[in-house]
Amino acid sequence: MTNAINVSIFVTVGIAVAQITTFAAGEWQVVKVSGHDYLTVDNISQFYGMPAGVAPAGDKMELETKKHSLEFVSGSREAMINGARSWLCFPLVE
Repeated sequence: MTNAINVSIFVTVGIAVAQITTFAAGEWQVVKVSGHDYLTVDNISQFYGMPAGVAPAGDKMELETKKHSLEFVSGSREAMINGARSWLCFPLVE
């Protein structure tokens, strides 16, 4: 898949805010989708020091470094952040 598709995949703001409270709010790039606040997967991966522009493999997107791992599934509210199951406010959308 192309980077354009990757950039268009969004994750709810609640996931990042619930996981990390020390991140400056001004650094999040909030995107409105159907009246809801979302973050791009690229924005979240950059926060965790991961490369941006990783293309999903089917419905699943996985990013991993030595210190961090992220896993998202298109259409699902469930996400794995550093091995911990997290529930998004809204499902992942493209």
